[in-house]
Formats: sequence, structure tokens, C-alpha cells
Amino acid sequence: MTSSIQVVIPPTTYCSGSYVEGEVRLNFRHLREYGDRFEKIWVTLRGRAICVCADNDSEDCETIPLFDLSRMLWTYGSEYPPRDSDILRLFFRFQLPDDIPPSLLDRAGPGGTAGVMYSLTTVAVRAGGSTRPWTKHTPIVIVPRDNVSPLLTQSLVTGAFAWRTVHKSKQVRRALWGDYATVRIELSVPDVPVFPLFTPVPFKVDVKTTTAKLTRRIKTDGRADSEATQIFPTPPADASEFVFQLVRRTKVRVDKREETIRSVTSCAPCKHVDVDVPSKEWLPTPDALGWSHLSSNQERGVCVQSARYSSKLAFNVPPTFSVGDRLGWEYHLKLKMPFPGSGNDVEVEIPVTIVSGINKPVPRKEHQPHSHNPRLSGWVPSTSELSLPS
Repeated sequence: MTSSIQVVIPPTTYCSGSYVEGEVRLNFRHLREYGDRFEKIWVTLRGRAICVCADNDSEDCETIPLFDLSRMLWTYGSEYPPRDSDILRLFFRFQLPDDIPPSLLDRAGPGGTAGVMYSLTTVAVRAGGSTRPWTKHTPIVIVPRDNVSPLLTQSLVTGAFAWRTVHKSKQVRRALWGDYATVRIELSVPDVPVFPLFTPVPFKVDVKTTTAKLTRRIKTDGRADSEATQIFPTPPADASEFVFQLVRRTKVRVDKREETIRSVTSCAPCKHVDVDVPSKEWLPTPDALGWSHLSSNQERGVCVQSARYSSKLAFNVPPTFSVGDRLGWEYHLKLKMPFPGSGNDVEVEIPVTIVSGINKPVPRKEHQPHSHNPRLSGWVPSTSELSLPS
């Protein structure tokens, strides 16, 4: 059966301080056909933060009210549709507070749950106190207003920025025996204080591999023989062989109890990855005097191979934020590069601060809610697991 009431809110990512606008459509034809009658209709825009610290034995929970905004839209007999229509359109408009956290739902098994949830609740009270009212919860996506990042990140547009680099070196070997080779990875991002959502962020990855000592033969004409065996390790030939992840660490505090929730989001390059792999280089490493067991046409050395990968990433997550000392989250951009053999993957992380990059509401795709979290059933509708636009 088609409902006599329809709540219409355009799919939008709102920012703090902006207006949430929509309408409730009351179909009088359906009311007459189904014998339904409403005494009054109101809407409430509500924001809540929730902190849960739990283990297998106990659970501590705190709900932090952020705001409650209500408005009565209609009472029986106060207003009717135009003569040429069966629909009465009831418009509403709420202004959001200026300093509120972004929408978020983060959880880790029994350990903890962090939530910042916003929803519009529409209630229509039927005639007769014993009749259950009609209720609809509509999730709202909110991010903090950002008026500053365009000035701080102008260099991302012009390209006139310095790089911020982290690196990791690791010794690896193909099997459980043999000498170690070395891998060094450098991850570089622009040295800017913040990164706005949905904005392409340049990156470059430099990889240098150095084999364990090898032996190669020198031909009679003085030329070195090409390496007959495959060297180990070698940088990935294609950027699809390594993985970017955005790691969020959310700290939740309830009284004296604290939990850290770790969640990982895939973060694939948003543009083609340029790959530059120069020819490998042979570096002779003579043995100590008197210790060489090589013939006159052999030499010892290592093979060095370098590679550079460059492209751009875009972030699509709730911006970095904290709610006092009870709830807060931060991000690290993580690069994981696999190499053959057990335990040879190399990982490196760099901290990033993410901001919304918007100062007014922007349209987004329709939200598809995920499964309901039973812990939030006391105050959050089953459609309130929010995600940012894709």
C-alpha cells in the first residue's frame, strides 16, 4: 500500500552551519481511501554521539546529545491541499549548529563502538491515543564546514609544493636459508597541513632493491655476462601489485575506560599510475684480500634495481575530528608492497589530516544503509549507518 505520507529530502552531504531543507507530502486522497486520519505531524532533526567500551564480560556506554531541533508542521484542519491537487506539501528548514562532528560509525567486534549519527524523524499522530503513530527516520550525512583548506592547499592545484617523505628498509630472503637482500621504500605526499575530501592528492613511491651477493662471469673480451638467474628481489612491474589503505584509529573513552578501534579503507589511485623502472645496476663488491675463491673470469657484486610510481589519490572518509576527550579519530596512509617469500611484505605509513573541503551542502548519491547495529537500537534507526558520498 502506498503511504499517505512521503518525506522528501534531496540526497545531500551537509556541512555544519548549513540548512537542512525538505518537505512532507500528505496525500489526502489516500487518507480518504484508507480511512486514515492524522491529528498532527512534526519533524525532529537530532544528532547524537555514542561511545561504547566493551569486552566479553562488561560494557560501558555513553550517549552524548549534540542537538535536538523540532518543528510542528501540521495539525488536523489547519491546512488543506490546493483545489487542483490531492497533495498538501509541508515544508521545513533547520539550521545546523556550527561546531558538530562528522557522521561516523566505527566498531571492532566486542571491543568498542564509536558513532556520530544524525537523522530526521517524522512523526504523524493518528486519531485515538491507542493507535500507533506513523514514524519515519531519514539518515542525514554531515561534515564540518571548511573555509580554510582552499588557502592551505592551493599548492595542490598549482603543483608548487614540497614533499613529505617516510621510508622503511627491510632485509628479506627468498627462503628460510641464504643471505639477506635489502628493500627500501619511500612514500611521499605533498607537505601540506590538510587534505580535503574528494581532491586528487599527488603521491610518489620510490623503491630500491639490493640483492644478496651474486657471482657473475666475465667473458674473454672483458664484457660481463648477463645475469642468467632471476634476481631477488625486484620492484613490482605494475602498480596493481601493491596496495594503498587508509587506516583510521578511533579512540573511545567512557569514564576511565578507553578503547582504540582500528579500521581500514581501501584507497586506490584515482588516476593512471606512471611507472618508471630504469635498468638494473651492477655494483662490484670485492672480497677481502686473500679470501676470494673466484676464478679470474668471475666477480662478486650486488644487483641494484630502482623504480618510481606516481599518481594521485582521493580520500572519501569522515574527516579527522575529536569530541572532547571522549571520542576522536585520526588517519594514516598505509602502503603495503608484497615480495615473494614468507614475511617479506614491506609496509610504511604516513599520518594525514583530512578535512571536508566544502563550505556548503553538495548533492550526493542516494545512501544505501547497511545492517543494523543492535547496540545502537535505543536511539538510532536501522537506516542510520552512514557513509560519505562515493
